[in-house]
Amino acid sequence: LPPLPPTTQRGPQSMSGRDALSGPALLNAASGALSSGTVLFLLFPLDVCKTHIQTAGHPVSATQTLSSATALRKLAPQLYRGLTPAVLEHSLNRSVLFGLGTVIKDCTPKQWPETARDAASGAGAAIVKTTCLHPVDTIKCRWQLGQAKCGLHGLYNGFVPATARSAGGMAIWLSLRNYLERAMPENRGSEAVRHFLCGATASVVTDLCTFPFDTLKKNLQATSNASGVYSKSRSMASHLWKGGFWRFYHGYWVRLVMVGLKGAMENVCYVAWKGWMVPDA
Repeated sequence: LPPLPPTTQRGPQSMSGRDALSGPALLNAASGALSSGTVLFLLFPLDVCKTHIQTAGHPVSATQTLSSATALRKLAPQLYRGLTPAVLEHSLNRSVLFGLGTVIKDCTPKQWPETARDAASGAGAAIVKTTCLHPVDTIKCRWQLGQAKCGLHGLYNGFVPATARSAGGMAIWLSLRNYLERAMPENRGSEAVRHFLCGATASVVTDLCTFPFDTLKKNLQATSNASGVYSKSRSMASHLWKGGFWRFYHGYWVRLVMVGLKGAMENVCYVAWKGWMVPDA
């Protein structure tokens, strides 16, 4: 990444927005949970549609199915199916990522470049988060698809690609988001616009790099096979690869819009919640 422009004198609120992990860990954890829960409730129906398309066998047939009037009537009652575990999982998700990420960043060597510290703290927090919360995400995925509950053995289906996506994704998102926030010029009255653009850009770039892992994870979560996670990961990866690389991007036409909008809204809400709870953070 090119060097940042010379910093100018900024107030506490501005610095809080430019570094997502600035301030106390508890404040960042609470802000992450509140912003994620707010945005998830508004965009949850899109996530349900995306899950149905991702687990379909062919993108064209999936699109045609969801666009038919009969299918939409059947899908309507399911648009908020799994909302409770989803809100719980996402709120805890962001709370751990920002709270634990803050703690990890404070422990990283100060001589490291800021981007490296952001990436390391994001990846470390994501690994811990995925290990603890993956079962809740599995339950949400199966509820969205109207599938039966799986036993304890199935709660960690898709854990390997989920960890790879989460750790890599958070490292990319946090380092890129903070870099853009610091690099973009500061104009009074347009702070929300800057947060919106930085959140959208960082989220879209991150998702482009990690979306295949998400498709693989959801397909593994939707299976009730009781074999080991490692063997299932290899089997499903082989199956998806036979369908071509683009098989991993089934449902992306829905997700691309959702990811950009959700990332933008979450970044704006995160900074707003943080500033509202502690104006001088």
